[in-house]
Amino acid sequence: MSFSEVFLNSQINISPSGNTEDLFDDYLAGRKKFQSHCWTFEGEEQVKKYASLREDVLGEDANPWSANFDRRLKECFKLILNEVRKTNQNLEFDAVLIGHGKFESFNPNCPSENINEIKNSTYYLNWIRQLISNYEISVEPNSIFMFETSCTTGATMLSIAEKQIRNRNWTRALLIAFNPLSPLMLSYLDALGVTYNGDLQDGPKVFHPGAAGFLASEAFCATVVSNKNENLEHAPLLLEAVKCYSDSNALTAIDSSGEGLSRCIRACLSAAEIRTEDISLIKAHGTGTKMNDKIEHQVVREIFKAGAEKKPMVSYKSQFGHTLNSNTLFELSLMSYSLQNDLVMPVTMSAPTEVDSPVFVPQEKIINYKMKRSLGLTMGFGGLNAAYIIKKQD
Repeated sequence: MSFSEVFLNSQINISPSGNTEDLFDDYLAGRKKFQSHCWTFEGEEQVKKYASLREDVLGEDANPWSANFDRRLKECFKLILNEVRKTNQNLEFDAVLIGHGKFESFNPNCPSENINEIKNSTYYLNWIRQLISNYEISVEPNSIFMFETSCTTGATMLSIAEKQIRNRNWTRALLIAFNPLSPLMLSYLDALGVTYNGDLQDGPKVFHPGAAGFLASEAFCATVVSNKNENLEHAPLLLEAVKCYSDSNALTAIDSSGEGLSRCIRACLSAAEIRTEDISLIKAHGTGTKMNDKIEHQVVREIFKAGAEKKPMVSYKSQFGHTLNSNTLFELSLMSYSLQNDLVMPVTMSAPTEVDSPVFVPQEKIINYKMKRSLGLTMGFGGLNAAYIIKKQD
C-alpha cells in the first residue's frame, strides 16, 4: 500500500496581534520588550495583574476573567473560524480536531441545568458543532473530536491527522486549539510552583541559570493538514513525522533522565528516515523552569552531540509565554514562518545555563539562517513527550 504525503497548508493564530508575520515584524523593528508580547484576549492591562493575581486568585473581585469567560471563549472561537474561512477556499474537511482546556474546570458561570453535560464537554461540543455549521465549514457532526493532553494536545492531534492521511482514510483535517485562562488554572499552576512572578518588563528566563518558571498566556490557533499542497504563496511544508510517547513518570514531573524525550526524538528521526545532520533548527519546549530546560539541554546534546553547538535551538515562550494546550499549534505557526523565511527568532532573557551541555541558543536579535527542516519538541504533564519534523520543499 502506498502512503500519502502530509502537507501543512495554513497555520493561523489570533493572539496577540492577529498573525504570525506581525510577531516577527515586531522583532525586526526592534520592539523586543516582553510585556509588548505578553497578552490575554482582554489586553495588556489584564496581563499586568498577573503578578499579583497569585495571592488572591480565588477572590471573585480579583478575578478579571471568570465573569466573561463564556463570552471570551465563544468570541475567540468565532474569530478563529472566520480566519479559517478567509484563508481556505476549500472548507470541506474529513474531520475537525479540537484541543482545549478542561471546560468543567474553566467555566463556573455555565447554567446549572447543563452541569452534567459540562462534565463530559458535550455542552461545548454541541455548541461547537452548530457554530462550525454556521461558518459553512463542511464536516460530518460525528467527525468533530475533542482532545486534552496538556501541553502535547496539538501534537496528539497532529499525530492522529498524519496517520489518517498517510493511510488514505482522510484527505483534509482542520485542527483547532485554544486555552482560555481562568483563575482556577492559574492557581493550579502556581500551586505547582511553575509560574513566573517576576518583572513583566523582563519576562521569564528561558535556558538561564535564573530560570524561575513560565508566564501563562493565551492563544487561539488553527492548522489545516491535507494530502496535497494548497499553499501557493510559500514553498510547501511537509509534515515528515510526528511521534508521541508517555514515560508515565509522574503526574506533574518529567523523568529527570530525559529517557522519554530522547526515545521520542529518536523515533521521530527514524520515522522520517533522516539523520541529526538533516535538522536545521530545533524548536524546544523551553518553559523557563529549571527541570525542563536542564533536561532538554541534556537530551539535545546527547542526540546531536557536537552538532548541538551549531544548530540553533529556540524557545518561543521567552517572548510569548506558555500557551499551554495551544502551545504546539501556536509554536508550529511560528516555526513554519521561521522555516519558510529562513529567519531564527532569538531566545530573549537567556544566558549560559548551569548545565555542562553546550547548545547553540541564539540571543539578542533575529538571524538569517538557511534552513530545510525543523524539529519541534513538546512535553506535558503526566510524562508526555512529543516530537515532530517539518520540511521545506524547493
